[in-house]
Amino acid sequence: MRMHVWQEGENIADRMGRPDYLGMVWDGEPSFSKPGLKKFALFPWFDYRELADFDGGERFLTVPFPVGGEREVRYEPSEDVVFVLEQIPGIEVVRDDGPPNPSPGSGTGYDIYLSEGSRAEDVTANVTALLTVLQADLDALRDKHPG
Repeated sequence: MRMHVWQEGENIADRMGRPDYLGMVWDGEPSFSKPGLKKFALFPWFDYRELADFDGGERFLTVPFPVGGEREVRYEPSEDVVFVLEQIPGIEVVRDDGPPNPSPGSGTGYDIYLSEGSRAEDVTANVTALLTVLQADLDALRDKHPG
């Protein structure tokens, strides 16, 4: 994960307007402008986090990414969902630490971009593959821990 160092006078709209910009995760809440990635934000992360934690925590999921091949994706309920995103082929995550003197209400943000040479439709296909595996794991957790 690259670290972004906030510069005095920087306008976030400049970064959001880049053609490789996909969205952001702020304090664990994903927000995407691209239709293919909105599905990631709509996944029931709270339910998955609670059930995964109840089932022992850390999960390792084998995902057949259409672009990038089969990979193991690690999910840890106590971590931000951005750590799942950075494991998807074609995605680059940049941490934004915000201004040098943040207020007490400041949070943690991550900007999400296409990695160099990647195409939006390939990332969408990879996200869909990941969500299929996540949904199957969530369904299995619900069956194992009903109620």
